[in-house]
Amino acid sequence: MPRRCGPCQKLKPVIEKLAKEGADAGKWILAEVDVDESPGIKDKHQVEYCPTLMPLRDKAEIPDSRRIGFDGDAAALEQYIKDQIAKG
Repeated sequence: MPRRCGPCQKLKPVIEKLAKEGADAGKWILAEVDVDESPGIKDKHQVEYCPTLMPLRDKAEIPDSRRIGFDGDAAALEQYIKDQIAKG
């Protein structure tokens, strides 16, 4: 079983629920990558901390969109997702 950091454990159920039931559900796809199991992705995308949220569009990271960590604020996370969708 992969180990998960505390913030990752807090983030997972919240972001999964937003992906299925949030106001913007269906406008985005959640993809989870275990960087311990996929070091190539970690290196390619320069992931240094977990959790790291990195919105992608057309296989490229949306500029100024990376978010590191999770403090447990589901409303702020949902707003962050809406902001990334609004970037077009």
